Amino acid sequence: YAADIFFSQKWQDYRLRFPDNLTDEYRLLPTAWLQSMWRPDSFFKNAKKVTFQDVTIPNHYIWLYKDKSILYMVK
Repeated sequence: YAADIFFSQKWQDYRLRFPDNLTDEYRLLPTAWLQSMWRPDSFFKNAKKVTFQDVTIPNHYIWLYKDKSILYMVK
């Protein structure tokens, strides 16, 4: 069988520094940040085969919150 899923991870990174004028509770980051940011290693323990969907528009989402937590979602 095959399944399409939205995979999400949330973690805190206390190394982050914010500009003084950040007043919003969170900010949606551009997907270009994925090349330069640290992400936890993820794997599916019992997976026989894993493929990632290749599309013209990336389907990654990154939210950065004021408490230095990051929410990352990918399809």
